[in-house]
Amino acid sequence: MAFIAILIDLVAAGSYWLQLNFGGQMIYWLGIILQIILTLPLLIFTFSYQGRRFARFQGPFSFVMTLRYGIVVMSLILNVIMLALYLINLHGNPIIFSLPH
Repeated sequence: MAFIAILIDLVAAGSYWLQLNFGGQMIYWLGIILQIILTLPLLIFTFSYQGRRFARFQGPFSFVMTLRYGIVVMSLILNVIMLALYLINLHGNPIIFSLPH
């Protein structure tokens, strides 16, 4: 699942690059649809993960995830943040695709 999460992140990064360089309203809509399609499997991967989730050593007031589960969780967090930024962009506030002049 961690390898698939990394592949999903690469596809999402490529989608962002295409939208940044060839932006337009239709491209932005296709990008948000693709981002939704990419985020749903990550959500499923996070909650259905069958491997070990936490490391054996735990500190007080903290928990340590295993590397594989951490990759899946971080991928989900980053893709959800990107999805929120895409939604903000579609509602007229171009935070994510505004280039400095």
